[in-house]
Amino acid sequence: MKQTGFEITKDCIQCGKCEKICPQQCIRGYEINQTHCLHCGLCKEECPAGAIKKRGE
Repeated sequence: MKQTGFEITKDCIQCGKCEKICPQQCIRGYEINQTHCLHCGLCKEECPAGAIKKRGE
């Protein structure tokens, strides 16, 4: 089964930008709740450290 959505990697600098931009508010403690994630990619676009990756790639 292919994983979808995004994940926050160990490269995270804990700036909080992903938490602020998430329209579903599904990022808490630098973990993405996949159940509520829309897979929109806003968190990936906003991350200054490039620490958010698409799952399954």
